[in-house]
Amino acid sequence: MTAKFWAVIPAAGSGSRMASSIPKQYLPLLDKTVIEFSLQVLLNHPAIEGCVVVISEHDQHWDSLQLASHPKVTKVIGGQERADSVLAGLLALQERATTDDWVLVHDAARPCLRHEDVDLLINTVSESSCGGILAQPVVETVKQTDFPEIVSTLDRREIYLAQTPQCFNFAELTKGYLLAKQDCAVLT
Repeated sequence: MTAKFWAVIPAAGSGSRMASSIPKQYLPLLDKTVIEFSLQVLLNHPAIEGCVVVISEHDQHWDSLQLASHPKVTKVIGGQERADSVLAGLLALQERATTDDWVLVHDAARPCLRHEDVDLLINTVSESSCGGILAQPVVETVKQTDFPEIVSTLDRREIYLAQTPQCFNFAELTKGYLLAKQDCAVLT
């Protein structure tokens, strides 16, 4: 049996760092909301079996979006932290995903995902037994500090910014999140 690819989209954030009355995933962007752009590539990708969108218990925006009724979308309620929401999304997939399936975790507030990025990620993890992430090379000069003093300049050729989606085996990712929750580990 061929492994399937699923997506979990944490969208339970309040946007508090943006100091906006609207969570950032629902801010308007051109003719849509940020989350609609974030989801569209995944929903249109032929390898993605389905998407679990994880929203806040008090979300007042999701149900008004046209994508909320898309046949590939399942909605679940998330938690206080991003890790709680990702785990809620993974648990929602337990009835449909197999231990050999893969899960792409993509932040709802990242609207610039391209079809070719999803292709690259899926093709790369399909050829390996471990997961993978999209990453962007750092182009700025990066300093390490022992605040307030600068200790060193880091070699930016060795530093990347983690992007989403990030793709891992469904069973292993679920197990990792359950263990982290059990150990009260902080995940970012």
